[in-house]
Amino acid sequence: MSESWNVKIEVYGKEFTIKTSEDPETTREYARFIDERMKDISHKTGTFDPARISTLALLQITHELFALKGQMESDEKEFAARTKSLLRKFDSIIHQKGIQGELTQE
Repeated sequence: MSESWNVKIEVYGKEFTIKTSEDPETTREYARFIDERMKDISHKTGTFDPARISTLALLQITHELFALKGQMESDEKEFAARTKSLLRKFDSIIHQKGIQGELTQE
C-alpha cells in the first residue's frame, strides 16, 4: 500500500488541504503551476470569478496536454519509421556484403 500525505496548497487565494500519495513537494509544484496559470488568465482577461478562471485554466492546460500527446504520438510514429528504415538498410548491407565485410571496412 502506498504512503499518503496531507498537503496544504494554495490556489488563487484559497488554501486547501488535500490527501495525496504523490510526493508533497510535487503536489505543491502542481498547485503553484495552476495558481500561476489562473492568475495569468485573470490578469489577461480582467476576470476575477474563480469558477470562470478555473474553467479557462483547465481548458488551456487540457489543450496543452492534448497538443503534447499528439506531438508524442507523431514523434513515436516517426521514430518507428526511422528505426524500420535503418533495420532494412542493415539487413540489406548484411545480405550484400556479410556482417564481417561491413564491420571491418572503415
